[in-house]
Amino acid sequence: PIYWERFLQHSSRVRSINENIFIGDFTMISERALAEFLMTKPPTCPILPRCTSITVGRDLNGDYPWCHFYTGLLHEELREIKVFVPSIDPQSIVPLLEEATWRSPNVNSLVIDTDIALFPDDVKASLLSSTSSMRKLTKTAWPSCLLSAQLISVLGSLPDLQKISIL
Repeated sequence: PIYWERFLQHSSRVRSINENIFIGDFTMISERALAEFLMTKPPTCPILPRCTSITVGRDLNGDYPWCHFYTGLLHEELREIKVFVPSIDPQSIVPLLEEATWRSPNVNSLVIDTDIALFPDDVKASLLSSTSSMRKLTKTAWPSCLLSAQLISVLGSLPDLQKISIL
C-alpha cells in the first residue's frame, strides 16, 4: 500500500502513452514483475489515472504480455485510443478493444491503422463490434482496407460522431 501511494504521486502526472512502432522491441519489466504489479494494484485504482491518450503499436501477443499491460491502462478518463494493427498477428488487438468498450466508456477518439491489405473476417467483425459499443466517439480514423458497408453502418449508428478519416 505505501508503495502504491508513492507510485500514484508520480503516475498521476502521465497524460499520454505513445509507443512508437519503429523503435524496435523492448521490455520494460519482467513478466513476473508485471504480473505482480497488476495483481497487487488496488482494484479501483487505475495505473495512470490522468492518462487520456494511449497509442499502441505492436503485436500484443508476442513474447511479452503487452495486452495485459495496455489493458491495465484502460480506465474511465481515457479519451483517445490509437492502435496500429500488426501484420504478424492482427487478432492480438481484439482483446484490448473489447476491454476498452467497458473499461473506457468515455473514449471519444479511435484511430485504427495498419499496413495489412487483407484482414481476417473475425478480426473485422470484432473491430466493428467494439466500435459500435463506443457510443461517445466524436472522431475516428480507419485504414482504407477496412472500408465497407458494415463499417459505414456502424459509424452511422454512433450518435456523436462528427469526423471520419480514411487513412
